[in-house]
Amino acid sequence: MQKALSLLLEHLNPLGSLHLSGFIDGGTFKTILRRHGGTNLRELRLLPRHIFDSRGPLVDLSEAAIQCLVEQCPNLEQAEFVIRRTRGDHRETGIYRALSRLPQLKHVSLNLWFSMGDIDEDYEEERYHQEPISHLQLRDAFTNSAMDSSLALSIFNLISSGGSLRTLKLRIERSRFPYLDIELRNILTRIGQSWACERDNQGKVSVRPLKNENGWEWKGIEKRCYAVAWDSAWPLSRVNRWENWKSLPLSGVPPPNRVETRRALDRPPTLRACGHIQDHHCSPFRKHHQHQCRQVYD
Repeated sequence: MQKALSLLLEHLNPLGSLHLSGFIDGGTFKTILRRHGGTNLRELRLLPRHIFDSRGPLVDLSEAAIQCLVEQCPNLEQAEFVIRRTRGDHRETGIYRALSRLPQLKHVSLNLWFSMGDIDEDYEEERYHQEPISHLQLRDAFTNSAMDSSLALSIFNLISSGGSLRTLKLRIERSRFPYLDIELRNILTRIGQSWACERDNQGKVSVRPLKNENGWEWKGIEKRCYAVAWDSAWPLSRVNRWENWKSLPLSGVPPPNRVETRRALDRPPTLRACGHIQDHHCSPFRKHHQHQCRQVYD
């Protein structure tokens, strides 16, 4: 399939706009740059993901890959990419810094992937629904998926530092199959808020949360293993325990200045502790989660 796609891309005239989604490997990415890179390409959307029984590595849009894009597509104005989150370390920060070297870039949408440790990275369908998850994996998933307005603004500032960026959309997604129980899914959805950053004609930047398209609601942390992992990621506070979280900062990037943050009218309710926290075996998958937890609102 990839050979056929590369062959098709090779025989097309140089494009000004290209959208691709599905299984995209590194060879296809190189073909895109070789055949369609240059001054004509103004819009590029690459959304690689595993589909059906696809195997093999997807293209990794690393700092080096983005730098190749910078060198071969200098007039790129709109982009949508999948970026793998690595807790804001130098690798992840390097990707955002490389995007800042596209001087004409005005509109960017990034799907930020995070994984659930070995469960996602070493996926095998026949054992996936049986696999337990450790507190360490949970804690890492919490900190890697957490996206607050400060981190969103830091990413916007870094990408816009070398060009003319006007808008940035950030969406948090799991990199693999989302067969999680409702409770864990709700936690990851709440702290993995999607954001839109926009610079107006006067240069003022605003940050607003995007609507939760999945419609998931907080239901309180019932499984003790999730609460323990939460307290490990964000040490327990006596006040507003479930709101006492924040994103990890970008490596080597100072925190942003204050910015206007417009809150969505449909902001999810604040999470508070349920009346009961049960000590269940910590499996994140739906078939192990039979009980229901009462909804708690502001």
